[in-house]
Amino acid sequence: MKDVRTVIGTLGFVAFLTFAVAKEKDNNPHWLSHHEIEAIVASEPPPPAPGSDAEKADLQKEIDAQNTRTPAQIAEAKLDAGYSVMLFTGIVGPKLTPANDPVTFHFFDQLNAQIAQVVNESKNHWHRLRPYLGHPEVIHALFTAKGYSYPSGHSTHSYAFAAILGLMFPDRAAAFTHRAQLIAQSRVDAGVHYTTDIEEGQVVAQEIVKELLAKRAFRKALHAAEAEVAAQK
Repeated sequence: MKDVRTVIGTLGFVAFLTFAVAKEKDNNPHWLSHHEIEAIVASEPPPPAPGSDAEKADLQKEIDAQNTRTPAQIAEAKLDAGYSVMLFTGIVGPKLTPANDPVTFHFFDQLNAQIAQVVNESKNHWHRLRPYLGHPEVIHALFTAKGYSYPSGHSTHSYAFAAILGLMFPDRAAAFTHRAQLIAQSRVDAGVHYTTDIEEGQVVAQEIVKELLAKRAFRKALHAAEAEVAAQK
């Protein structure tokens, strides 16, 4: 009996691992190959060098943002710290929810994971310290953040999401872009990114979107999300 229980337990554990691996693959579609991700990173200009005039100008913009941030900007920064597509869904309306649109939200989970692969590769390539870590004597962040500073992940994700949402809802494209700008700037206001970080994030987002739209599998997933949303209008 003990051997039978052991076998059953082992089979159950294997089944769990199989499910976990399948779920991980499902959430990380790898529309972009590692070679393509590396090519995007290689195309990025380096961040301003420590001590350079460009870095000093970047730091001054950070100091100015810190010294002039308003209660509304502080609230915005704290709201945007927990990034997700939900920061954009209010532009569409209350009907766009994970319960109503599971295909759409799964698509954005996959997109989120794909963008994160590019961003993490970029950050770990450049190793730029965040403002409050590189200049703790003058920068006092509203909160801490993990990882390196360049390019901004929030900026990259936001501008990429805004571009894709703009394809799904063309009449709201400008509103999505404006929301992405607010999210990106909130990272500077919070003291966790430089202006050049969010500017490069926008450029990287544009490159990611261009590469993804060239992928048949990505377009198929996007069309499925569009069809689901259209069916509820």
